[in-house]
Amino acid sequence: MDHRPFEKVMAANRGEIAIRIFRACYDLDIRTLAIYSKEDTMNLFRTKADEAYLIGEHLSPLGAYLAIDEIIALAKKRGVDAIHPGYGFLSENAAFALACEEAGIKFIGPPSRVLARMGDKLEAKKIAVACGVPVIPGTREPLKNAEEALEKAAEFGYPVILKAAAGGGGRGMRLCEKPEDVAPAFELVSNEARKAFGDDSIFMEKYLVEPKHIEVQILADEYGCVRHLGERDCSLQRRYQKVVEYAPAWSVPQEIRERLHEDAVKIAKAVHYVNAGTVEFLVDKSGKHYFIEMNPRIQVEHTVTEMVTGIDLVRAQILIAEGYPLNSPEINISSQEAIQCHGYAIQTRVTSEDPSNNFMPDTGKVSVYHSGSGNGIRLDGGDRETLTPGNNRADNNLIHDWAEVYRVYNVAVHLEGVGNICSHNEIYNAPHAAIFYYGNDHVVEYNHIHDVVKTSTDAGAIYSGQDWTRQGCVIRYNCLYNIGEGDNRPDGIYFDDMLSGQTAYGNLIVRAKKYGFLIGGGRDIHVYNNVIIDCGKAITYDDRGYDGLFHEG
Repeated sequence: MDHRPFEKVMAANRGEIAIRIFRACYDLDIRTLAIYSKEDTMNLFRTKADEAYLIGEHLSPLGAYLAIDEIIALAKKRGVDAIHPGYGFLSENAAFALACEEAGIKFIGPPSRVLARMGDKLEAKKIAVACGVPVIPGTREPLKNAEEALEKAAEFGYPVILKAAAGGGGRGMRLCEKPEDVAPAFELVSNEARKAFGDDSIFMEKYLVEPKHIEVQILADEYGCVRHLGERDCSLQRRYQKVVEYAPAWSVPQEIRERLHEDAVKIAKAVHYVNAGTVEFLVDKSGKHYFIEMNPRIQVEHTVTEMVTGIDLVRAQILIAEGYPLNSPEINISSQEAIQCHGYAIQTRVTSEDPSNNFMPDTGKVSVYHSGSGNGIRLDGGDRETLTPGNNRADNNLIHDWAEVYRVYNVAVHLEGVGNICSHNEIYNAPHAAIFYYGNDHVVEYNHIHDVVKTSTDAGAIYSGQDWTRQGCVIRYNCLYNIGEGDNRPDGIYFDDMLSGQTAYGNLIVRAKKYGFLIGGGRDIHVYNNVIIDCGKAITYDDRGYDGLFHEG
């Protein structure tokens, strides 16, 4: 068996997957090369490689990472032995794999002939049918136009789903629940597919309601050996984008999972698959499973499989590309039985969304990011700045130009959702409230808040509006002074009515123009051991009624 050790590997990608590739190369003592667009000049991933080069200087940010000729030319110029495409961009592009092969550069993934077959969703379905693997009823050839799509939808029965033949990652998909949906969806999917994948071919499938989305991870060497590494459940999605993935998929019975494993290996062997890949299935409510596609690349969620099997998939990809068989000491997968799952792993994707607007994608400036850490937690990150919508910390900030931090509600810090922490900030010159919160189980502590100017009727330096759902929040060890000026008379800490389970202690409030505390009503409100000096009134209670109010000190 011919082994071809690599001396230098290029990651034709960016962000966390590029860093993941560099880490695997480092473990194998292989030099690394990064490519980056001009927009990524200051991005973290380029600093993790031994060499980094600008590409696509006059192209769009997306176009730079799709510039096949420029990438190949750079690889040849810099003595690259192999290119790892990561996921997205050119990872499923057969023309790119072929260009690597023709340049004498190893493509770390399946051969171009396999990519051409399995990267095309329609061709992949034909292969599955030939293998005796069930598929969802749908078209076998690309749809010519919206009129044909309407005819097929009537034949299959609504709901149906339109998909890009070259698609992946949840892009290029639209659900059609009635005839009026078809023509607009056809146009949208066609345009999205053309821009994202360079191929506007579209097919249609019958839409299964509330199925389980289960995918099987496989590894295959160059000598015909194929092994599966169990499965992952990717059913929790938003707009066809995976949000949570976990392994193993305990959500379906063991006998169904075993059938999925068998069919995944069967399909991989039928096309003489090489390297890492994922075979995806839907399982309906009756337990029937259907092949939907094969992703001929590493996936974002490969991490959960690594955690439960202990197998480094990216490292295995590189070794397979170097010519090692799966049962070699370097890869050390001696048999199917040698692959065992231990425990469970779950991956969550942190995305930029607006929970108050049906979780639609959103943008904004991120002032603070604090990642999880500790035993059992793995973080694959790729950027210096990361946007998170919940379970966050806002720590150790000097916030004075509030308009550059949060545009909504005229506040400096706006907490929502569950379990956010706002700690050790200095906030001043906020026009309405320094900290506004709603939701559950927030902690606001050790903040230094001063010179808050009220511009509306109700406000506090720390303020929560009306809502019975705001429970379990703790306000402690904050220092507030100079709250209000002139005729503006805000409160230090304002618990509006309809709150429950609020606790405030250890706070110092000095020179609040109106009240140190205003408690508007609610239940289980605990206020104790606070120091209130030179305020209009230390503590006042509204007449809206209380249940379980406890106040002391």
